[in-house]
Amino acid sequence: WLEAIKSKNYPDFKEAFYKGNAEFFNFTYEKTRADWVTCVSVLKDWRVLDIGAGMGNMAFVLSELAGEVYTLDKSWLRARFVHERIKKEGKENIWVAVGDALALPFPDNTFDMVSGNGLFEWLGVTDKFANPTDAQLHFLKEVKRVLKPGGYVYVGIENRVGAPLFFGGIDHSGLQYTSLMPRKMADWYTKRKTGKAYQMYTYTRAGYEKHFKSAGLVDIEFFLPLPGYNL
Repeated sequence: WLEAIKSKNYPDFKEAFYKGNAEFFNFTYEKTRADWVTCVSVLKDWRVLDIGAGMGNMAFVLSELAGEVYTLDKSWLRARFVHERIKKEGKENIWVAVGDALALPFPDNTFDMVSGNGLFEWLGVTDKFANPTDAQLHFLKEVKRVLKPGGYVYVGIENRVGAPLFFGGIDHSGLQYTSLMPRKMADWYTKRKTGKAYQMYTYTRAGYEKHFKSAGLVDIEFFLPLPGYNL
């Protein structure tokens, strides 16, 4: 799709994209994925960071509300796609960066808001920390560092004991029931089935609240999006 967006005019590209993969197209362009912004009064002078920006879905919605939007993704190809999309749509307030969410390449007290949608559970897939919880806590501290005093953080993620998981829903491990297991059991089971460690940690509401408070983030609110945070 990167080569297509570069070579085609934009309407033709979007038509081909939709016909080629409607689900992925909607994942990229469907604005309702960013409906969480209704929970925050985003101001025109805000500087916002979207971490794990992917194909730019959140960033383009945020660019209609905030003054400056910065995207960060570890994939050069996804970042390049966002860059090409910026040119096609004539956006002048979105900037693209490639980097590690565990080492944010920004100064302290830079952003009024930081968002991470479908990102937190994947932070533990790293060899930089002894366990996934340490990596996730470090990430929250990094977010706190780049956030201005009084700023906002948004995290979209599943509940470890969400109802669908009891009925055979697939966990981020690619297997059933692993989020419901004790961590050591999930690790043993995942290694047995896939050959890989279980590092995609999710938590209960109480678990998330504990991590946020440990990172110095306060005034925590929880919301239940239906049918899910990606829709």
